[in-house]
Amino acid sequence: MSRLVPAAVLMVMFFCGFTPVPVSFGPGGGSAPAPVPEPEKPAEKKDDRLDSTDMMIEMYTSGEMKTSWWVTLHEDPAAGQFWETSSESYGTTTTQRWQVVKVEGQRAIIEWQMKTESDYAVSNYVFAYLVKLGVEAGDVNVLQAWIGKPGKKAGDVEIMEKAEYAADAETPSEDYETTEEEFSDLELAGGKWSGKVVTVKGEGFEMKTWTANDAWFGGVIKTELVGAEYVSVLSAFGDDAKPLLKWDDVELLKLMKKSADEDVQGKDVKDPPAKDDAKPDPKDDSPKKEEK
Repeated sequence: MSRLVPAAVLMVMFFCGFTPVPVSFGPGGGSAPAPVPEPEKPAEKKDDRLDSTDMMIEMYTSGEMKTSWWVTLHEDPAAGQFWETSSESYGTTTTQRWQVVKVEGQRAIIEWQMKTESDYAVSNYVFAYLVKLGVEAGDVNVLQAWIGKPGKKAGDVEIMEKAEYAADAETPSEDYETTEEEFSDLELAGGKWSGKVVTVKGEGFEMKTWTANDAWFGGVIKTELVGAEYVSVLSAFGDDAKPLLKWDDVELLKLMKKSADEDVQGKDVKDPPAKDDAKPDPKDDSPKKEEK
């Protein structure tokens, strides 16, 4: 028996609008539909937003811009401690993360990540600082600085010179009213905080800053610009952070020890003497690990 479809039948199907379905014949004469090819996977959506990360890094590594000579740091910093704040203003989300990479004697490596994201633009870069511990506020504590992408090696950054102000220089604070009050049991990022809220008011301007007791990296847990649609809050903190930049641990340790040796040789301001009443491990009065 012929297995070919008669030509007359094909002509009838063609003129009546039918489309033949391919069939395959098995050894026993049976038929089964031909395998249907799998649909192609949709291509990954390309991110067309403007990424200014490389441009920002180039501006600092080329010397066009310089970084600060001061980093605010808490007492007894320890490797792994991190402090992250988030804000959203006019469609842009900004996340800042400070963390301790390494501590060796009177030296610490601190990373500061600045990440922004909106419907039109993104950026994500990390500063790093070699910080001298025990320096009084107002004096220089940044000895060396770098900048790079997360997961990559960083390039050198120049440090700004400390500005000297004349004793009789006019201060803008006279145009503003500053008030201070206590706050307690403010819950943020899984922690409960107490401290002081400072309000600064001026013509068309009002800013409130909540600073917590016994916190890290200055302890600011909330900042609000009244009427400007800007609020920054503590979003995460903990003590298990991993380095954001790519570091060579051996070279890093050599760098920190070399910097400390320069103090002994008189090339830098000498380290403050160790305190006899130094605090013990502050496990009870330091922030405990909390994630978003």
